[in-house]
Amino acid sequence: MSTKADRLRERLGATQQRTEEQDQLRKQAHEIVVTGIQESENAVLQKDENDEISKNANKKRATFEFDEDFHAELKIFAARHKKKMVDVVVQAIKEYMSKN
Repeated sequence: MSTKADRLRERLGATQQRTEEQDQLRKQAHEIVVTGIQESENAVLQKDENDEISKNANKKRATFEFDEDFHAELKIFAARHKKKMVDVVVQAIKEYMSKN
């Protein structure tokens, strides 16, 4: 014959077991979600990297030296126009070449 205390212990044990199972399921779900997010991020990064590589495949690097003041002006100009410095320089060179 089980006492009230025994019945409470049994219920508590069953509750603890369910809680442990739920915790385990939560951990598994979390791992699945985190893994999915990481895989998605990796896919996006890989795509961006591949896009960048293909964009740069036909480009050549050129190095220019500007005095500090001009470099600062160029940097400020590009920032104000929300452009990259290289884009400003390329546009200026193209315009110059088309006029000459």
